Amino acid sequence: MYGFPDYLLRAVSCDRVSITFGEVLKALEQEMKSFGETIRKTREQRNLAMRVVAELLHIDPSLLSRIERDVKRPTRRQVVMLAAILDTDEKDLMVDFLSDKIIRVINTEPLALSAIRVAEEKIRFAREQADRERSDSDRY
Repeated sequence: MYGFPDYLLRAVSCDRVSITFGEVLKALEQEMKSFGETIRKTREQRNLAMRVVAELLHIDPSLLSRIERDVKRPTRRQVVMLAAILDTDEKDLMVDFLSDKIIRVINTEPLALSAIRVAEEKIRFAREQADRERSDSDRY
């Protein structure tokens, strides 16, 4: 039904949970915000003016506006600075930034999800191999 996970549908239909379908959709939409939307929402929740955040980032407010509208992409350094300025978790913000980067590259590919699964396995293998090489070099 609607492509939602079973556990979510069970929660919605459970007598103990008082939640509307609209609330479920709203929650799902909030989880799927773009990096720019996340930055804008967090900045607004912190009552920080765009010009103040831009000044702390050492960029023009118009560039920050374009970042928040997903027209421009921040640098990795700017993401780290944004996490500090907005007092938000750097790891979460970086994951959001990187996931948007991946989506931009492969979103329209018919095999995008399969490619992501294979890439995940390749990353695991490469990290395990690097760990083995490090531990081997530590022994000598």
